Amino acid sequence: MTTERELIQAARKARSDFEYFLRLTIRTPDGAPLRIARHQREWVDICQRIGDSPHEGLKHIIIAPPGSGKTQVVGVGFTSWMIGKYPLDHLGLISYGDKVAWGRGAAVRGLIEHSKPYHLAFPNTMEWAQTLNVHPVIPDRSSWGSAEFKVMRENLSDPHPTLRCGGAGSAVVAYRLNGLVIDDPQKNEMTVELRQKYMKNYEDTLLTRMLADAWQLCIGTRFADDDFIGRLIRKGGWTVTHIPALNKAGRSYWENLYPTKFLQERKFREPMLFEMQYMGDTTGGSAGIIKH
Repeated sequence: MTTERELIQAARKARSDFEYFLRLTIRTPDGAPLRIARHQREWVDICQRIGDSPHEGLKHIIIAPPGSGKTQVVGVGFTSWMIGKYPLDHLGLISYGDKVAWGRGAAVRGLIEHSKPYHLAFPNTMEWAQTLNVHPVIPDRSSWGSAEFKVMRENLSDPHPTLRCGGAGSAVVAYRLNGLVIDDPQKNEMTVELRQKYMKNYEDTLLTRMLADAWQLCIGTRFADDDFIGRLIRKGGWTVTHIPALNKAGRSYWENLYPTKFLQERKFREPMLFEMQYMGDTTGGSAGIIKH
């Protein structure tokens, strides 16, 4: 039988250790606890650094293939962890479309509202919060919607949501942000004009609302040299982590889910698309050389 002391230790570890929090709260489609894959290890380290130093203006970009677990680890896991750690902050979450971003937000709301492991780490009762000596994370029913929601705060005059979700091309926020998660900011089908619009919206609407010490974490797949991530990189000031689908030895980055043979066959069938989206090479890699 688990003692209160053991529960307190587990709660404090989940609050301070992002990987432990993921294992405790996030479940795979078959209901098993999330196991961090090798390629996700650096992502977890990046999230941990931001969580430990949320007021140092850290800016990271993670480039990874489709289906690599970006949303599960960062879009939902990291966002919900940061809300629990800093419930008085204001965060933003954007994706390539409103409905997609709202879906990420719904998953975060679900954890905050219904997850018992989440409540262990981030109390939803005053009694447990006092035991841990932390601020409780309790839904504010007056603002608990798809596009935005709030958790209860002592400062009742603060009108701004805890998390605001929206598409990268829409007017996402109208308040100061302490942090921003950018999860898959664009789709493959976007025209040059749309790519320009999304970046202009980011610069005019989002950057002007960011606090000077706000953190930003962008994770996504490459689609063109001038896509959203490419434009961010050109702006400078970002630390970039790149996970190609095949390593230099030609082996899969995630053999259990995407065997090397499967990726090699996809590369053969769609070489240009594979180099761009799976390898993150906007020059087209070897496929570009052949085409040239």
